Amino acid sequence: FSCDPYVVVWLGKQEVHRTKMIPKTTDPIWTVDTGSLFILSATSRDFFQSSSGLTFLVKDYDTFGSNEVLGKVVIPQQELLKAKAERVEYPLENLLEGFDATKVVHAPKLNLRVRPATKDDFRFVKTLHK
Repeated sequence: FSCDPYVVVWLGKQEVHRTKMIPKTTDPIWTVDTGSLFILSATSRDFFQSSSGLTFLVKDYDTFGSNEVLGKVVIPQQELLKAKAERVEYPLENLLEGFDATKVVHAPKLNLRVRPATKDDFRFVKTLHK
């Protein structure tokens, strides 16, 4: 079993970020080069009106047909506000039916590092996207 995974990040009903797809893997690692780094920019109202915080959907890219959701991670607002840049492992929830976790090197999870952005972060991301 291999897939072509990518991650779509949602705040409520609004997509706020999307990584690049990593082809033919069961153990993807998203880096700055694959579009993992992003700054969430939202009003306080939008941030807190989202009942579920940030949702990270791990999807399998399909050239033909629909891209299937492999799993998801939901991080509540309070957890995001308390984050201090430590790497945290989140198990994927609602795995794709028929997905055999025993055939992957590691149990399906998403490793995330979250923290408040600084002015330097904004400058870095701006130059990164040029």
